[in-house]
Amino acid sequence: MPEGLLDKLMQIFTNSTRAAILYQLTRCKESSATDLAKTLNQKVNNIYYHLRILEDNGIVNPPRSVIKRNYVEKYYSLSERFFASFNVDEHTWRQSQKKLPIEQRIEIAIAGLNLIASILRWRTEEYKQMSYEQMDKLWSTKEEWVTLSTFTKEQYKVLVKRLEKTWLGTVKKFSAVHLKEAKPFTIIIAALSRPPNVSQ
Repeated sequence: MPEGLLDKLMQIFTNSTRAAILYQLTRCKESSATDLAKTLNQKVNNIYYHLRILEDNGIVNPPRSVIKRNYVEKYYSLSERFFASFNVDEHTWRQSQKKLPIEQRIEIAIAGLNLIASILRWRTEEYKQMSYEQMDKLWSTKEEWVTLSTFTKEQYKVLVKRLEKTWLGTVKKFSAVHLKEAKPFTIIIAALSRPPNVSQ
């Protein structure tokens, strides 16, 4: 993995817009700033600003320009450096997180929750546009599954340990080719405890 890349990624994920852009680019091979702006409901200039930051940090490739009538559309894709960041062991991943000040780790967590909220909002709007037949097909084939569960502390610890092992093991088995394929599925896991009593 290129030196310092994982640390850069950690820094980048403190911003919810850049995290959302990365999420969208993992779902498709490439996308234009115009399409990203529509999907994320943001101004194109704002998307260009964040794409430039991602490009400067080697996370996205220089854009591919396509001439369309009287304008040029630029298409962005994730770089080899980005995919190289997945070839890390659990120890390296955790150490990179520990290097960050607590303030930035909190920012990453907040950006992650904002991203999850955005994904759910996008899907909610898509649900509203679907027919009963489309929804029935999604659910009957288990291509979509929505559930809410609660766990005891002991059950939670066991589940998290299994999830971490599965996630890290799956990522390690992926080749660069597999990582660069379009991803039709997104699995969202958010383990939420009761807010701590700050007065204690």
